[in-house]
Amino acid sequence: WFTDATGKRKFFAGTRSRVETLRIAERLEDEHRQIRLGYRPVPQSAAKHRNRAFGEVRKEYLSWGEAQGGRGGKPWGATHARNRRKHLGWWQDRLGLDTLVDLHGILPRVEGELRELQAQGRAGKTIANYAEALGAFCDWCVQRGYLSEDPLKALVPFDTTPRTHRRAMTPEEIVRLLEACAPHRRLLLESAFQSGLRANELRNLTLEHLD
Repeated sequence: WFTDATGKRKFFAGTRSRVETLRIAERLEDEHRQIRLGYRPVPQSAAKHRNRAFGEVRKEYLSWGEAQGGRGGKPWGATHARNRRKHLGWWQDRLGLDTLVDLHGILPRVEGELRELQAQGRAGKTIANYAEALGAFCDWCVQRGYLSEDPLKALVPFDTTPRTHRRAMTPEEIVRLLEACAPHRRLLLESAFQSGLRANELRNLTLEHLD
């Protein structure tokens, strides 16, 4: 054992040689004495996590989100969780992220990938979702001491102004649609117009929902 920078006794596994183990303890104690006196910087917790597998930490992050990552400690919604899983997997493949240390200095490459998405015609909101997924993951890692700082803190957001504006159909348009649609779809469309239910909500209707 040795006395660390905080004055606490720390135990460690030595070697079979008593002399060698004593030498290790003296070296560790001297390093911590220098930290206590201010000759060395205090080691950050991120240093011991730098070689952790990115996939392992990603899995931990997703598990946290699906358990308590939402507002008020609630789990993520199903769609949000699915998108986070997809986007982080995409970043891992595109950037070749093997360990957490690969995230250091990653900003220029991230910006390049986002510009590539923009060149492909992706909407600004879609690009922002990709960026936000990796940014939120980095923030989460910083909060837990896995990263010393956020590598994407200087990332400038993309313009998310909608390209098209949606509106409600007019009564005349609704009548024309119902007259032109297939007969077996008319009841479905009428239910959607009258209730305002979303597509997935309509798919999950059962007889128990009828009043």
